[in-house]
Parts: sequence; C-alpha cells; structure tokens
Amino acid sequence: MSLTLVPCAGCSRHVRASDAACPFCASPVTHSVERTPSAGRATRVVVALAAALTASASLAACYGGPPHPQGYTPQPQRANTPPDAGAVLEPNKP
Repeated sequence: MSLTLVPCAGCSRHVRASDAACPFCASPVTHSVERTPSAGRATRVVVALAAALTASASLAACYGGPPHPQGYTPQPQRANTPPDAGAVLEPNKP
C-alpha cells in the first residue's frame, strides 16, 4: 500500500498513486510518481548543527545576566587597586 498521493486527472482530488481508478469519479489514475532526491544524512546533520548554533548564539546575545538586587547601583572599580574585602582599617597612631 502506497501512501503517496497524486491529483486525479478527472476531479483533481488527491488519490493514492497505487490505486488503479479514482474512488470519487472512477477515472483511471495515470499519474506517474516522480521520486525527488532526498537530502543526504550529512546534509541534514549540517543543517541541524547550523540551526542549533544559530539558536544558541541568539539566546546568548539576549541574556543580560542575573537581575541586580533592588537599590543596587554599580560602582566603578578604581584602576590598580585591589577589590575591597570589607575590612575596617584603624588609623595609624604616631
């Protein structure tokens, strides 16, 4: 049983290519089925890989990082200074 459908020459409805006559108008099915070359496995793999890379690149470009806490204002870091560890330094006493 073939699942390929072709248009009927008499009524233009789709019928199975394996049928001898159209079940709707009884016209003989004379349409020959042409096989189109399908894409090879390597081509499908390349297309899938390109789609995955495009999707991941677009998602990475849209990601802005985690949200900042409410009231957070970023402070620029001064050049050539270590980051603040949060320690309180005592003033030097002479």
